[in-house]
Amino acid sequence: QWSSDAYCDHVYDDFRIYDRALSEDNVKNLYADKELVLNPQYARSVKADSWNTICLPYAATPATGVSAYTIAGTNEEKALLYLSPVTEMTAGMPYIFHSANEVAVFTENGEAVDTPVDGNLGLKGIFSSQAGYVKNGSYILKGNTWYKVDNENQFNLGDNRAYLTGIDG
Repeated sequence: QWSSDAYCDHVYDDFRIYDRALSEDNVKNLYADKELVLNPQYARSVKADSWNTICLPYAATPATGVSAYTIAGTNEEKALLYLSPVTEMTAGMPYIFHSANEVAVFTENGEAVDTPVDGNLGLKGIFSSQAGYVKNGSYILKGNTWYKVDNENQFNLGDNRAYLTGIDG
């Protein structure tokens, strides 16, 4: 290879060249006692240093730079939400999250659930959004601000998100 080779970017993964090729048995021995481990991830583009909602069908762990929270309570006027941090997210449970990065990554694990479960104080999650699903009077988190939904028929939240139906607790 030459540095001016137009067909090569000269970036290589870890590999070594030896004076012989590996046989099929040699390759099998390399992986004989190894369990294949997959770490599926969910990633979403967000604004850096922003608050968002999420609801995944799998249990998940937020990556570095992402923090997930449940709603722990409100103040007396119900104008402030108190959040409680979590390190492991339950499958189907809605969460509020903060991302320091422009891409929020969650490592998924376990078995998927079919339907979301309700979170604390009216936080509801959805796996697949459609117009009319989030009812009038609900609140959505967008651009670090909660907005009240006033036209449910034209509103589409997006997949794997959550919304607040009301604070009754």
